[in-house]
Amino acid sequence: MLNLKYIKYELHEDGIGFINLNNKPVNALNNDIINDLSTIIDHIENEKKCRLVIFRSLQKHFSAGADLKERKKMNSTQTTDFLDNVNSLFNKIENLTIPTIASINGAALGGGLELALCCDIRIASESSYVGLPETSLGIIPGAGGIYRLASLIGLPKSKYWVFTAQKFKTDSAYQDGVIDFISKDNELLGVTLEVAQEILENAPLAIKASKLLFNQVSKNFNDLTKLQKKAYSLVINSEDKKEAIKAFLSKQKPSWKGK
Repeated sequence: MLNLKYIKYELHEDGIGFINLNNKPVNALNNDIINDLSTIIDHIENEKKCRLVIFRSLQKHFSAGADLKERKKMNSTQTTDFLDNVNSLFNKIENLTIPTIASINGAALGGGLELALCCDIRIASESSYVGLPETSLGIIPGAGGIYRLASLIGLPKSKYWVFTAQKFKTDSAYQDGVIDFISKDNELLGVTLEVAQEILENAPLAIKASKLLFNQVSKNFNDLTKLQKKAYSLVINSEDKKEAIKAFLSKQKPSWKGK
């Protein structure tokens, strides 16, 4: 029996596994939900009954990103350890031998979008919005967001996304290539299942072999994770980061010092 606090997992007879994010109110990514996700990914890999995974939310938002209240209490060592765990998890998700779909409702921001970027396909409802707002918080995307986004949509657009820290509506994200399919708000699950069934109609072993080859394209991500960790060390104890989190929690505009 799986002991999960913030995840509800369902395996249907057709081989679709639903990983339902359920951390009220916005599926903030804290230590507990990261541990839950790691547990269920290991279970799926070991059980070998699941043919396709759908990540979805039982809350209003897919995930608003890191739990900044928890993050504020962390020292630099704890923050680094947390990011190591998140990167390990996201690499495991990306390297799953079966297809993965992110079914996005509401917001997918920061770590929430980084989670979606680990998936093979991203489907979003028309009122959703996505983005990597970390630079507005004095930090950088620390869980693969920069290099996965660059691999997906190219350097110029990725730089614009990260440097401006904007939140993009679904249609803009679709035009840029971050979102693959758009659904009406009340049809998200239906559209997601349609895409899933199109995949499941094909030979499981051939799909696994295809994904193995696709994953080789991003095999240098392990080296990039090390560079990402080095880059994050430049901002982890910065005055700007402390000011940004303080401003965010008090709903004020930060005053940047550049140090």
